[in-house]
Amino acid sequence: MQSLSPRIVAVALFAVAVVVAATADALVVTDEESLAGLANALVEDSHAAMDDVLTFVDTDRVPIELRDGRTSERLEADDGAFAEALRAHVALAGERNVVQEEIDLRGDEARVHVRFAAGDERRSVNLHLRREGGEWLTERAVLR
Repeated sequence: MQSLSPRIVAVALFAVAVVVAATADALVVTDEESLAGLANALVEDSHAAMDDVLTFVDTDRVPIELRDGRTSERLEADDGAFAEALRAHVALAGERNVVQEEIDLRGDEARVHVRFAAGDERRSVNLHLRREGGEWLTERAVLR
């Protein structure tokens, strides 16, 4: 029986390592990708997109300070108040166009700011999030 040369074995092991690393990288969602998905979902007009946004909300664990225009309130129970306020705020008739999108990530804190328009109407959503137990959760929302 003829044995494989060390060079062939080394090349084969390297190829396997590259494939494993590429697969692992494709399966891992980075913080930046996760927060970019949140920004995109804020602009979409669908129930599925709002459900995506609400995966970043758990008022039982992290209460939300909600600022809507001139009012401010602290939401500590998951009674749907945040979802209702956000749905009402982002509801615009017509095709939505992103005017500005910013994602600022600093350690365990992040800010997602999206401004969008439909026709003559403009809206802005500014979410402040913090990492809590490996998840990004909204702690403050400013709706303008």
